[in-house]
Amino acid sequence: MMNILFIGAGKMATALAGGLVRNKVFPFDNIAACDISAAARESFSAATGLPCQDNP
Repeated sequence: MMNILFIGAGKMATALAGGLVRNKVFPFDNIAACDISAAARESFSAATGLPCQDNP
């Protein structure tokens, strides 16, 4: 199975990842994101339930 990594966890990545999770398009464990902004990481994880790191 393929993995998806969003580089940048802003509004667009949050919307796309949230849709993938909600609609079960991709397994939860195969989606992640990274962002240099701590606020963006926290917001992304809170909205999607997915991990978000500071470095890919």
